[in-house]
Amino acid sequence: MTEVEIYKNLKDELWKIKDWWNMYGLHYSGGNGGVGEIRSVEVSATIYYQQSNGSKNYHESSGLFNKTFGKILQKHPELFKETIEVLEKQLQEQAGKARVEHEQIMRDSGL
Repeated sequence: MTEVEIYKNLKDELWKIKDWWNMYGLHYSGGNGGVGEIRSVEVSATIYYQQSNGSKNYHESSGLFNKTFGKILQKHPELFKETIEVLEKQLQEQAGKARVEHEQIMRDSGL
């Protein structure tokens, strides 16, 4: 995949994420009305730890941990916003890579 393609995909995905996030806290009238809220969060974690050569090295979090941590995340919407900010920064960095690639293509083609 080219840097330009990666940029376009990230940009499209970020647009979907922002559109989704903009529903949070927004008033709606369907289903007796209300305000957009976080209802569920699915999460899992993997710890890399290898006690000795040949032993297990990837350790998945338990279902109970995942469920409980998801409930905690629901109470911290600022982490969702921070995630979007990190993705926006990644998009800007990727834009720079895509620009360099595009400029190289233009030079290579004699334009």
